[in-house]
Amino acid sequence: MNNYIFLTNYYLPTPGATGMCVHQLAKELAKKNNVFTVCYEDGDNTKVIDNVKILKIKIPSYLKNNGTQNEAFRQIHHVESLIRKLVHIKDYPLRSNGLVNQYLRAVNQIVKDCDKVTIIASFTPLEAVVAAYKMKKRCPEKVKIVYYSTDTLSNEQGDDGILSASYRTKCGVHWEKKLFAAYDKILIMECHKDHYFNSEYESFRKKMEIVNFPLFTKMDHLKTEVQPPNVVSFTYAGTFYRVLRNPQFMCDCLLAISKKKNIKVDILGGGDCNDILEQTADESNGAIQFHGMQPHDVAMKYLNSADVLLSIGNAESPMAPSKIFEYMSTGKPIIHTYTYDKDPCIEPLKKYGNALLIHEKDKDAVDKIINFITDYRIIEFKKVENIFIMSTPGYTTTIIENLANNEQ
Repeated sequence: MNNYIFLTNYYLPTPGATGMCVHQLAKELAKKNNVFTVCYEDGDNTKVIDNVKILKIKIPSYLKNNGTQNEAFRQIHHVESLIRKLVHIKDYPLRSNGLVNQYLRAVNQIVKDCDKVTIIASFTPLEAVVAAYKMKKRCPEKVKIVYYSTDTLSNEQGDDGILSASYRTKCGVHWEKKLFAAYDKILIMECHKDHYFNSEYESFRKKMEIVNFPLFTKMDHLKTEVQPPNVVSFTYAGTFYRVLRNPQFMCDCLLAISKKKNIKVDILGGGDCNDILEQTADESNGAIQFHGMQPHDVAMKYLNSADVLLSIGNAESPMAPSKIFEYMSTGKPIIHTYTYDKDPCIEPLKKYGNALLIHEKDKDAVDKIINFITDYRIIEFKKVENIFIMSTPGYTTTIIENLANNEQ
């Protein structure tokens, strides 16, 4: 039996996107191994989920989720985040040495009782990846480390109001080269393959493996009616950001559709757009409901019972939202709106073959959506799984296990 430690940010029951990916891998490995996850404290004291042992660590206040999300809170949160960047500007995007030490202390509790251990550190956050790097330096014969890159440090787009994209990219390249040199295995998401498979990272190519978001798992109790009911139900589950993933266009479309068709829309998620979503719900006469951030098991119930799933692409980002792969595992019709012509969700959704892609400049969007939901279908899980085999948890965990067993 091998020992594995995952380092991530927000985890179950209310995980972030990275935390959900991590849990699918941890759960798969925990079927036959001893598995721990070190993650942020969130007020939940659950010690074990799906045989994965959980350790919670304290986090800086600027990283904490807050349910109020009013304008005053957003401003305070923004200012604190900027101060962190300025204080640690030479080490950007690392912003908390204290957080690194929190991870280290938690990991050390586990490592000291193990003969061998493999640590899988996800970026985000960078602090987790740095902590694994430091543990490897402390115990080089005992510890192997895997860099799990659900995002990229070195492919920044636009500016963040204080640091330019070029500066952030420069810092990201510096960190990646330092960390990649020490890591035993580097797992790169497929949407970042072109970026990392260039001359800048040639010396690390043999350590790299291309994987995908491991969210293709067959869901229990999945609604599979193929004939649309009298009321078509929609679900969106994910996070909203005013700049990166703004829901205004989707909300306008849904309001227009609600005047022409009997629909029921459930929107679940956090972020900084609660005002837009609450106003939309108020104007919909009950057709649209905004439920805010919900535990993952609650979100899955909505996803399972929906007829159609809603997705919003990131603005000018090479990063594919991980939830799109979870969506596709249902086989259900997906409506995806986007603004970025190179949106990384476009090609996977075309392969999927059961999605409507709508550019937010499309003046016929409402009519196209109505036509799409008039005669929808559901694709069998096995058919979709065969297309996206790299997105199954077992694909990635096999790579990790091979490393732990000295087979790579």
